[in-house]
Amino acid sequence: MVDDRGLHQATLWRVRKQGWSKTILEEPCLVIDGPVFLAGRPAAAGMVAELIRQRVEAGLRTILVEGPVDDGSVQLLMDAVAPELRITLTLRFPVEGGRLRFAQRVCEELGLSRVVARGTLGVEPWCYQAVRTYLEGLDHDPSEG
Repeated sequence: MVDDRGLHQATLWRVRKQGWSKTILEEPCLVIDGPVFLAGRPAAAGMVAELIRQRVEAGLRTILVEGPVDDGSVQLLMDAVAPELRITLTLRFPVEGGRLRFAQRVCEELGLSRVVARGTLGVEPWCYQAVRTYLEGLDHDPSEG
């Protein structure tokens, strides 16, 4: 897996060595997690798009995961691959009851009262990790006074 920092390092390697590292180019399944700010860096975006195209041509799987900042970078990279050669999977966070059920399950895992889960409904921006971090950070179970 390559996060935004790793992607930056790999791109620097690409510039210095005039080619992608063998590791990133030949990894059977490469996950690029949360690329950001590529729209404002057309040269970097072009190089990463080139990497993805090379991997597609080699029959290797590349997964782009949009991070917490949606600045259009993932879409920019997806557009580098012909639609018939890509699959797009959109996951959405649950709303209302689904969020509460998730928080209640985490409360049970942590030995907290399920009542505490209600406090997570105000977590912004809401995401699974933010809810878990909030609940893990409680010094005590607030429902017990």
